[in-house]
Amino acid sequence: MADFEIFYPKLQQAEGLFADNPADSGGMTYAGIASQANPNWPGWHTILAALKALNLSRPVPRADWARVNAYLKTNKALAASVKAFYKANYWDALQLDYVNSQAIANELCDTGVNAGVSRSATYLQRAINVTNNLGRWGKDIVVDGKVGPNTINALNSHKRPDLVLKALNILQGNLYITIAESSKSQEQFINSWFSRVALA
Repeated sequence: MADFEIFYPKLQQAEGLFADNPADSGGMTYAGIASQANPNWPGWHTILAALKALNLSRPVPRADWARVNAYLKTNKALAASVKAFYKANYWDALQLDYVNSQAIANELCDTGVNAGVSRSATYLQRAINVTNNLGRWGKDIVVDGKVGPNTINALNSHKRPDLVLKALNILQGNLYITIAESSKSQEQFINSWFSRVALA
């Protein structure tokens, strides 16, 4: 079965630490946790206290991000809060402990983090359906954006999990192209987004 402990270092590398880019619709972020989408994450209290201690106001200039990271890097409670956040809200929400393929679990969690759990689940269900050889390798499943026993069983019994993974990467990459095409301000993030497509 897939293991969050194997995936998490890959996520840490992809997400980095503190950022406060005004062009980012997610707002201030820490380790990829966006303040706009997750205002109640307890780590914000620690981060805002750090900004105050460093006499920094928002938006924090890029030149000062390293100072913030240096100040926070030894905070074990903050690191534990980040890890618990990702395990509960993404890995567990997608039922990835029950997935046989580590590579597919990695891909699903990463897409969930970057594009939403429901979208990640929808991509998985679509990928299973289009790669089941016209039903010869398994029946189509309902595309409802929720990972439950039927989705897990269909994935784990799939004859070609490599095709499922390829479809997931294609869907993830297409999303980033669509975002960049629809908003030029988001094009600056395309290189970072593309680096995630083969995170598994």
